[in-house]
Amino acid sequence: MLADKRYQLYWKEDNLTSCLIDSIELTRVLHNSQISVNPQALIINEEITYEGADFLSAPKVDFKFSTWHGTRETHYYAEAKNLSEFDWQKPDGALVRASEQRGRYIDTGIENFLTERYPQGCLVGYVVNGQVASIVSGINRLLVLRGAGPRVGAIDNTPNAVMATHYQSTNQLAHGMMQLDHLLLQLA
Repeated sequence: MLADKRYQLYWKEDNLTSCLIDSIELTRVLHNSQISVNPQALIINEEITYEGADFLSAPKVDFKFSTWHGTRETHYYAEAKNLSEFDWQKPDGALVRASEQRGRYIDTGIENFLTERYPQGCLVGYVVNGQVASIVSGINRLLVLRGAGPRVGAIDNTPNAVMATHYQSTNQLAHGMMQLDHLLLQLA
């Protein structure tokens, strides 16, 4: 996806997710590891299955990765968000506000993992405008302004052999600490 740039920076995150999934499938990396990926997966919980909660109210996450280990199926989830450093205008005239994207990353990204609305997983940030480091600084500033710490930890760069733009935050849950991975893809 990053090499062939078959996407547009003004696309909605679901379109970018579709493009990323196609690129992942073309590489066959997941296939060779017997991992499947499903987009826009519903997370069916006990409230829906056994308590009659509305099925249509089930949380929907951008990626669901599944694999089998013997007789046990394991799932890992990823939620994607578009991120910008600066305000900008799409070709159709719509204004994109960078601060709103950072707020959404926290409110419907980080928070959905901290409240366990989404099970084990990570956040994927599509950087469609600006630079990763500046965007992370902006998110961290917003967390401080909101007084979110120490419950929501600062996002720190933790590059690894697979990904230079790998970040993590250490967060407090009612029952302990949680490391949340943040994979930021420089698309711009």
